[in-house]
Amino acid sequence: MLNSTKKFLSTAIAAVLACAAFAVTATADSVGADGESYCNEIHNDCIDDYEVELINSGMITDESIAEFNKYIASLDDESAALILDDSELDLSMKMTTYWHPDNDNNGIAAYASKTLPLAEYPVGSYFSYDGKACTCHNYCSWSVPSGFSKERCYIPSQGISGNCKRYAYNATTQCMGFADYVFEQYNGVYRSSSNAVNKTLTSVTSTSIKNYANNYLKRGSHFRFLLNQTYTDANGNTQYVPHSIVITDVTANGISYYQANYGARCYVSTGSKTWAELASWIHSVTNAWTV
Repeated sequence: MLNSTKKFLSTAIAAVLACAAFAVTATADSVGADGESYCNEIHNDCIDDYEVELINSGMITDESIAEFNKYIASLDDESAALILDDSELDLSMKMTTYWHPDNDNNGIAAYASKTLPLAEYPVGSYFSYDGKACTCHNYCSWSVPSGFSKERCYIPSQGISGNCKRYAYNATTQCMGFADYVFEQYNGVYRSSSNAVNKTLTSVTSTSIKNYANNYLKRGSHFRFLLNQTYTDANGNTQYVPHSIVITDVTANGISYYQANYGARCYVSTGSKTWAELASWIHSVTNAWTV
C-alpha cells in the first residue's frame, strides 16, 4: 500500500499547488462536511483551508513541496509512513521555513542564554495561551483558518480560538509546539531540515533505543516518536499517538527529558526513563533534531 503511495507521490504532492489555484476561488461550500477539502481525488492527504492559506501566502511553495517530495521518496516504506501518518509534522515539513530557515538562524550561538527547564515554563506550569490547563484537546486543531490568531489553536466546531498555545513558525501545538519552542529558545535556531538527524527507528528495543540516543541525541534535542498508545482516527483507522520531548540528558542508563502535554492539558513536566522503560514507552521513532 505504501509502495504505491510513494510511487505516485511526486505527482500527488506536486499537484497540491495546482489544486490551490482552484481553491483560491472556491467558496466555503467547497469544504466537505468532514472538514477536508480541495483536490481530495488527487492529493492523498487532502489540503484543507489552512494548507491553502499557507500556499497562497508563500509559506508552502513549489520548491518546498519538491524538497519534501524528494525526502519522502528517499525513505524506506516504514520511515515514510511515520511522517505521512503524522499530520502535524507532515505539514510543517512542507513549509519553506523547514527547508530554508530564516537568516535569523545564521550566526546564533548554540546554548546562548537559556537553561532547561526554561524559566518561563517551570514544571507544573501549562504551555497554554492563558497559563491555565487546556480543556479543548478533543476539539481543537493546529490548522488555523484566515482571520484567527496564529498563536492559538482553533476549534472548528465552535469557530473560535482555543487555549492551546501554537508555535506559529512551525505551525505546531501541544507537545510538538512546546518542543519546537524549547528547541529554539535553548539552541538559538528553529527546528528545520538543517538540524534534522533524518533517522527513524521502527524496531525499538533496549539496545536499539540506547544506540539511537547515543548516536543522535543530546541536551536540547527535539525527539519525536510514536507512543505505544493508540487512538481511532476520523476514518476509523487505528493510529499510534505521536509525542515530542526535549532531551535534557543522556546517561549510561537512559535519558531525562522536558515535555508538555503528556497526559493532555498542555501540562509541563520532566521525567527520566531507562533504556528498558523507553523500549516499552516508544512504538517507533519518527526523527530527531539536534544542534
